[in-house]
Amino acid sequence: MALTTVARGRVYDWSHAVGRGAAAGTGFNYPQTMCLGKGGTVIVANRGNENNFGMRVNTVRIGAPGEEELLAEFFKWGEGDGRSTWPFGVAVDGQGQVYASDEWHNTISVFDSDGKFLRKWGKTGSGDGELVRPAGLACEKNGNVIVVDSGNNRITLDQSGNIYVADWKNHRVQKLSPQGKFLMKIGQYGTVPVPQGAYAVTYMGPYLSTSGTPGYPRQPC
Repeated sequence: MALTTVARGRVYDWSHAVGRGAAAGTGFNYPQTMCLGKGGTVIVANRGNENNFGMRVNTVRIGAPGEEELLAEFFKWGEGDGRSTWPFGVAVDGQGQVYASDEWHNTISVFDSDGKFLRKWGKTGSGDGELVRPAGLACEKNGNVIVVDSGNNRITLDQSGNIYVADWKNHRVQKLSPQGKFLMKIGQYGTVPVPQGAYAVTYMGPYLSTSGTPGYPRQPC
């Protein structure tokens, strides 16, 4: 079934889904966040279930359908350096180092591209360098690491510069100066129109939106 989406002048063809429900290997278990690495790799933070089953970060090289390759598994449940309790955010820098946040321990751990633990920082609190439920992460080209410090309702930066905040409950992105002065806002509450006959993708695969209840096509299109 060919699925094609055109957005902003670019054409995207749906190829295949990556992964499956699994506690190890190339599968995923309640994935929270992901980022793309070099060489066609994807790094995924898996929260796992209530029994800590499948909790980890895994690095997978994306191939043809059914040809994914596991490169590393790390940040598994447990105590001590390189372990986690509530993994959430994940990001990779230009050197291939992987950063992962732990919402329970309020720390950011750093690993090399093979998943070897290198260092960590952060402690519970609201002061400089302190965190409460660190969530999303991003690495800038100049090496800065941006942390969504969700429990303190702030974005933490390690260098001065304008700050962009995903203000999710107000349905907007705010731009602030380094001193916290409001500069502008982007976006508002709304929904994306879905035209008749449009394709979409769920965790179960693609489906077809028709005039009736959206469902899976019975015949290839």
